[in-house]
Amino acid sequence: MVTRIRVAICLAACAMSVSAAAAFASAQQPSSSALMARCSHLYDLWWRYDEDPVFFGLAEKSYAELALYDCQRGRSAEGIPVLERLLRQGGFNLPQLER
Repeated sequence: MVTRIRVAICLAACAMSVSAAAAFASAQQPSSSALMARCSHLYDLWWRYDEDPVFFGLAEKSYAELALYDCQRGRSAEGIPVLERLLRQGGFNLPQLER
């Protein structure tokens, strides 16, 4: 009987920690469509105007693809600065936006 109670308490504690972790994760990932739109726009600019796609450097293309992937996974704060840096290196003057 005591073992069943302990198991029930452990299961309840696990369930509560899982629900708390899920709530924390949802609070950490802002579902901001504006940030995703900004990220997509920066990637499109980079793809369209930086260089001829045939002559992209492998590192630059990888950085851009990974930055877009970060944005798609809800990590816009990591992806947007990379795309902005790539565009500035290509000669673009981008205005600083508040985030």
